Amino acid sequence: MVRQLFIPILLLSCLVTTTASEAPMAKKKCQSRCGDIIIPYPFGIKKGCYVGDWFEVVCTSSTNQTVLKRINLKVNRIDIYDGTLDVQFPITFWNCGDEKTPQQNLSFKGSPFAFSENKNKFIAVGGGLASIISSKPDEPIVASCSSVCANVSVNTRCNGVGCCKTSIPSKLQAFNASFDITACSDQSSETDCRYAFIVKETWFSQNVTNISSLLKMTDVTVALNWGLDASKHENLGKSVGSFSLKSGKRKSTGTGYCNKSSDTSFSSLFTESGQLACYCNGSFEGNPYLPGGCVGKAPLP
Repeated sequence: MVRQLFIPILLLSCLVTTTASEAPMAKKKCQSRCGDIIIPYPFGIKKGCYVGDWFEVVCTSSTNQTVLKRINLKVNRIDIYDGTLDVQFPITFWNCGDEKTPQQNLSFKGSPFAFSENKNKFIAVGGGLASIISSKPDEPIVASCSSVCANVSVNTRCNGVGCCKTSIPSKLQAFNASFDITACSDQSSETDCRYAFIVKETWFSQNVTNISSLLKMTDVTVALNWGLDASKHENLGKSVGSFSLKSGKRKSTGTGYCNKSSDTSFSSLFTESGQLACYCNGSFEGNPYLPGGCVGKAPLP
C-alpha cells in the first residue's frame, strides 16, 4: 500500500519536470542556441526567427560567438523574464598605450535597448572628476563621480582613492565619458592612464579583485534592458493568448498572457504606446513570447 501511494507521486513529479524543461525558447525550425547561449524569441538568428532587426543575433559557428547585430556587441545572456541581456561592453581608456581602446562614444538611441539602472554602475579609474555625458560633448552631464588622485596599482577596491563609482540614471542610451583632472595637484597626472566604463555590479564584484587588473581587460559585462513597442507588436501579444491593452492587467486564466506595461521606467522609451510585456501564468514555464510557449502543470485549485 505504501508503494502504491508513493509511485504515482514520483511519476507525476517527473512528468511535470520534463514538460517544463522541454518548453520551446525559439520559433519552430529556428536555432535556439549559439554555443552555450540560449537565443529565445523575440531574439533570433535567421530571418523569420526574430521579431525585428534590433533583435537579430549573429552566431559565428566556428567560435560560437553571439553578437547583437545592430549594436555590434557580444551577447553573454538573454533573459526574457526580467527583460535584460548581458553584453560585453568596451572599456574606454585615456593615455594607456596604443593597444588600448581610445575614448569612444556609444549610442543605442532609437533602439529598444537601454543601460539597466538597477544592475549597473559607472566606474572611473585614475583620479579626478569623471562624468557621463548623455550623447554628445555639448549635452548635459547625466552622472559623475570623483576620486582622490592616486596610484591605483595597490588598490584592491574602488573606494574613492584613484577610483570612484556611482549609479546611472534610468533610460540611459548613450555613453560618452570625460575626465576633469584640475583637482589633481600633480601636473604629471595629466598624462596618467585613466579609464572608465559602465559595468554590471554583480559581475564586477565577482570578477575584479584588484582595480589595476582592469588594465589587462578590454571589456566588461554590462546589463541592458530591452523591450517591445506595444504599438508595433500588438499582434505578437494577441498571438500568445490572453492580451490586454490595459496597463498592468494580469490574466488569471490560460498558460500565458501579454499586456501593455507602464510599471517600469524602461517602458517610457515607448512614451506614447507603452511597452509590451509577456508572462507565463502560475506554475507554467517557458517562453511567454511564443504561442503555446508556456508549458507545465497548472496550479492546483
